[in-house]
Amino acid sequence: MREICRDTRILFLLVVLFFNLQEVNAQKGQSAATIWPPKAIAPLPHGEGARRMGERLRAIFAATDWKAEPNKQAERIPYYENLLKQKLNVRDEVTVRMELGNEQLRSGFSAEAVDNLEILLKLVEAHASEVPRTVLLQTHKELALAYLRLGEQENCIGLHNSFSCVFPMRCEARHTKTRGAEGAIREYTKVLEMDPGSDLAIWLMNIAYQQLGRYPQDVPKKWLAAPNLFSSEYDIGYFPEVGALAGVNAFARSG
Repeated sequence: MREICRDTRILFLLVVLFFNLQEVNAQKGQSAATIWPPKAIAPLPHGEGARRMGERLRAIFAATDWKAEPNKQAERIPYYENLLKQKLNVRDEVTVRMELGNEQLRSGFSAEAVDNLEILLKLVEAHASEVPRTVLLQTHKELALAYLRLGEQENCIGLHNSFSCVFPMRCEARHTKTRGAEGAIREYTKVLEMDPGSDLAIWLMNIAYQQLGRYPQDVPKKWLAAPNLFSSEYDIGYFPEVGALAGVNAFARSG
């Protein structure tokens, strides 16, 4: 009985739709027969739909305001750089440099982010009485992340091999350009001195020590992520990265 009622409602809606179309097209001087049944449309050539969609998405993206579009961080960088050329008070300069560092990091300009955030750190430390302690903590967090990302770019991309960034890290994945991981360890140490309960800082510090081949022996015991955390109930094997060999590696893309 329930299915009969459902089918009846569907039929009723179709009839109403048909007569509505007939009325609308009668007003336009057309008969319902000209649009019902709908005419078949020839399929697009292979790939043409994707090409058109790409063009439309690019047009939509180009039309969005860079001030509000989250993915136009590269266009906001010059804006913040120009603001720094003005004479700003301490609080405003702190805000602008923090935003600039975030945009640089999201744009992949990790070295520039490190340089800018180092300046910010010195500024905050020099005006500790004017700047909240939370801002100092956040500056250390941002700088640590910038150093961590810099190390990944210089080693996992610049000196890439099949074991780069495969976790847990083997000796083949150790960073030979060490300024990134060393800077991350230094800054995460500062973070944990101010916020000992930050699990994220503890975890990323241990990753940085792995990148240098100094895990677990050199990690301070109070912040050591125990090696058994990386063990598994079942050994599924080790999977080296083969994207480059397969020709499917791509840079400047998500992931």
